Amino acid sequence: ADRLVLYDCPPLLATDDALIALGVATGCLLVLREGRTTRSELLRAAELVGEERLLGTVLNGAVWSFAAGYQTR
Repeated sequence: ADRLVLYDCPPLLATDDALIALGVATGCLLVLREGRTTRSELLRAAELVGEERLLGTVLNGAVWSFAAGYQTR
């Protein structure tokens, strides 16, 4: 109860490993890659995880620049 264990699994839709880990996990964080993960893949993965165990998402590989309109103050 006093520990948090994180498992870094292969892509959920590509192998069975992540599905097996979901059997013992209390939560799941989905990692998406900009320009690679499609909306339909995200929706399917979220469906497999289940709303009650989906903790959130992380956008990986995002292209970021000041030219995109973001300004710091």
